[in-house]
Amino acid sequence: MSVHFDQLVAEIVALNQGDDTADSNLEQLATGIVTTKLSEISTAQDTTQQQQQLLENIVDASLNEQVAATVSLAIIKAVINLVDANEAAAAEGLDGAGRTHVLRHVLGRIHQRPTAFESVIVGGRLALANVLASQGSWTAAAQELRELRSEQLQRCMPSADQRLAVHVRTMEYFVRGGNLEQASLAMGRAAG
Repeated sequence: MSVHFDQLVAEIVALNQGDDTADSNLEQLATGIVTTKLSEISTAQDTTQQQQQLLENIVDASLNEQVAATVSLAIIKAVINLVDANEAAAAEGLDGAGRTHVLRHVLGRIHQRPTAFESVIVGGRLALANVLASQGSWTAAAQELRELRSEQLQRCMPSADQRLAVHVRTMEYFVRGGNLEQASLAMGRAAG
C-alpha cells in the first residue's frame, strides 16, 4: 500500500477516536473528509480519473479492518451522496461515467457484507440508478432498482410511499428503455 493510502486510513481511523462521535457529527466529519480530499485534488487541477481513483481509495480505506463499522458507513454514505446525480455540482469534473464507476466500486466492495451495509447498498443502488437515468441509460437504471429486494426496502425505507416510489421508478425506467415486459413485472412487484 502507498503512503498516501495509509495516511487516508489513519485519518479515517481518527474519526472513531474523537470525543464526539454522535451519528450526526460523525456524518458531518465523514462528509468533511471526503469533500476536503476531493477539493485538494480539484485545486491541483488533476483529471477526472484521479478524482475517481481518490474516491475509490477513500472507500477502500474506510473498509480497512482498523476502521469501526459506524465510521465506514458514514464515509461510504458521504461518497455516495457526493457522486449521486443530484449532487453532481459538488463533484466538479467527475462525469457520469466516473460517478457510475465509483458507485459500482462501492457496491462491489460491500456486497459481501449485505447485513451490516444494507442501508448503504440501498442508497448506492438508488444513487447509481439516478446517475444512469441522468445519462439516459433507462434499462440499466431500472435493473439497478430491480436488484433491491423488498425486504431491504422495508428495512431501509419505513414509508410505504417511498417503497412504492422505487417500484414506480423501476417500472418507468423500463418503459423509457422500451422493455415493456420488464415494466409489467415491476408493476406486479409493486402491487405485491
